[in-house]
Amino acid sequence: MNTVLYTRDMEPITIIDLPIDLLNWATNENGGYLRIAVRQELQTRPPIDYPEAHYRILEVVGIEFQRLIMRNRDTTWLAIVDNDEFALKLKPSWLPGQQAKINYCEKTLKELAMALLASWGQR
Repeated sequence: MNTVLYTRDMEPITIIDLPIDLLNWATNENGGYLRIAVRQELQTRPPIDYPEAHYRILEVVGIEFQRLIMRNRDTTWLAIVDNDEFALKLKPSWLPGQQAKINYCEKTLKELAMALLASWGQR
């Protein structure tokens, strides 16, 4: 389910896709709190000046769910993150109106990468 993540200042910063079972568990059984690990890019080799580069700190985003009761007594949840910068590193979920352009950009990038690889092989 697409979930909008907010900062503590109630500014929406990103949208992520969370499974509905995970949302139910976080809001009903875990006290309204969820922690998600941030996807990290792999490094091909460690920096020379840092020999212990293989020891990496796992970046984690904490999401606190706050219950919001609407005027008509409907209940909804606000997802508030504890670290804005790490939250922006999460894989975003695109809205339906954005998905076609994202797919086009990804397709274009793949074609460009394949063309570059093919030109290197011809040298």
